[in-house]
Amino acid sequence: MVEWFCVRHQDDRRDSGLCSVLTRIDAAGRVTTYFLPQEQIDYARLGARLRKRLFDWSPRRRGDPLDQPEWRRAEEWIVNVLRTCAEPDDHVVVLAHAAMAGLPWHTAIGPHWSVSYASGWTALHSLLRQPVPPRERIGVLTVPRSGEQPEVAAALRASAGRAAALRAGAVVPQEGACDTAAFEEVMRRCDVAVLLCHGFVNHVEREVALMLAHRGNAPLADSVAAGSSLGNAHRLSWRDCALLPHASRTVFSAACSSGVSHHAGLGDRLGIFGALRHAGTSAVVAPGWDVVASATLPVLDATLARFMEGQSLGRALRQASLDATEGLPTWLAWSLTLEGDWR
Repeated sequence: MVEWFCVRHQDDRRDSGLCSVLTRIDAAGRVTTYFLPQEQIDYARLGARLRKRLFDWSPRRRGDPLDQPEWRRAEEWIVNVLRTCAEPDDHVVVLAHAAMAGLPWHTAIGPHWSVSYASGWTALHSLLRQPVPPRERIGVLTVPRSGEQPEVAAALRASAGRAAALRAGAVVPQEGACDTAAFEEVMRRCDVAVLLCHGFVNHVEREVALMLAHRGNAPLADSVAAGSSLGNAHRLSWRDCALLPHASRTVFSAACSSGVSHHAGLGDRLGIFGALRHAGTSAVVAPGWDVVASATLPVLDATLARFMEGQSLGRALRQASLDATEGLPTWLAWSLTLEGDWR
């Protein structure tokens, strides 16, 4: 586990910066803690810059949104410190500080070790006290937008077909019926939920939402409309998810930026996973920023297939992302994040 915390001056309680600690727990349960040397990097400023670049990027744009000198230094630093004690088959858990919001540590760590995020030690211990997530019944919701680009709609439907074929008796509502009620049914009945829809994020209002059907109608096509009062009927917010009495143990989401969590007080993270875990969800695999369906869905599909075959979720996601690097830039091949249980 890699975690960061603030160090304060004893005299005036001002923050003097972030320090980081690496804790290694081996197979025998032995715990070793390392205080890590620090790079002089303004993580808050770097996170804000990378977040803006990742959310604004498109495949038509030249270059790489992650190609920033300070981020390259941070990548080199985290890999070098992990190499001092991590074995090839280890899994790395990142407990990120609020000041580091927007930093995609999984893109740096993932090529070397499987990696996941957690809000803190308490949440981590709570997850690991549970049995390994079951994967018997799968539910699939498919929600193209009104006026969807044909290639995006086709990619969503093809992904839905592959997911449903992984288990007999999959719960697969019709597209027009993939509304809040269908979402709740899948969450109640299925071990694994696959959400093939679009997402909505408002960083100012700390909103993260899924776009679902409503009264038989598909959600609106553009983000401005999705953020309007008309679009509100189609949005399933993390606040709505927090009211569910029961949720699938493992959730795969294709919705853009549905892996985003907004940091709140005491290390709490406001987002889809943070809300669903109170209803029983132990892991969410989802994009950490806005993505391209034709590029990201095959990675999601491959991860899901490996997981349903019995592979651990962390290894399944890492291998699918590694395979994708042969034909995709890093920001697309490693766009999926894993928060929660990696088993």
